[in-house]
Amino acid sequence: MKLNIQKSLLLIALILGHTSVSIASVLYFEDDTISTSSVPGALTLTGLDVQTTTVTSVTEFNNQLASQSWDLVILGEQNNNIFSSISGLDTYLGNGGSILGTTWLDNSGLSALLGASGRSGTNGTNIAIDSHPIFAGLSSPLMLANPGWGIFSSSWIASSSSQCLGTLGSGCAVVEGNSGNSLLLSGLFDTYNVSDGNILLSNSINYLLNGATGPVSVSEPGTLVLITLAMAGFFTRRMRS
Repeated sequence: MKLNIQKSLLLIALILGHTSVSIASVLYFEDDTISTSSVPGALTLTGLDVQTTTVTSVTEFNNQLASQSWDLVILGEQNNNIFSSISGLDTYLGNGGSILGTTWLDNSGLSALLGASGRSGTNGTNIAIDSHPIFAGLSSPLMLANPGWGIFSSSWIASSSSQCLGTLGSGCAVVEGNSGNSLLLSGLFDTYNVSDGNILLSNSINYLLNGATGPVSVSEPGTLVLITLAMAGFFTRRMRS
């Protein structure tokens, strides 16, 4: 009996030892930046095992988007109308993909794709946060600052099928659209102070990938093996006593 228990537990240990930890694939593109973007710091802060592919042109973005299935796309339309040259993003989203985006335009098509029906103003600086998980760990007001853009923030109007998160002026600070698969931010990625921007975007990334915020703890295979071997030792001692 003792031998059977040990064999069973060791078999479980071997199986768990070959279990892979899930890696989130992220495609990231900002067409321009003036100050420090919050995206790289946010990706680190998530605590997730993330494999990020960063591209620097629309052509490269289109090629990468079509090359594989991405868990998340992060897109900043910050200085040009790049959305008109992007292909396949609506299909990606329609197939269940997730997008974290921002844009200085209200007519390029990106804001509409992500759940906004327009905007009520531009260049607001004070975001009043609410209880939504993407604002966890932040204090109200969340301040924006212009690093040198003509338009650096937009007060969005959520479409009838989207949700308004927080407020900026008379509009939404964030629009949650596409049944929770997209978040449209009011500020461009380099308009937050480093700490607040990292937290907001980290929360947003976690929310889109997991429906939650904060680091997600995933047991490494080696840890699972050690736990199982400890269980084997426990059962052996119990059998001897």
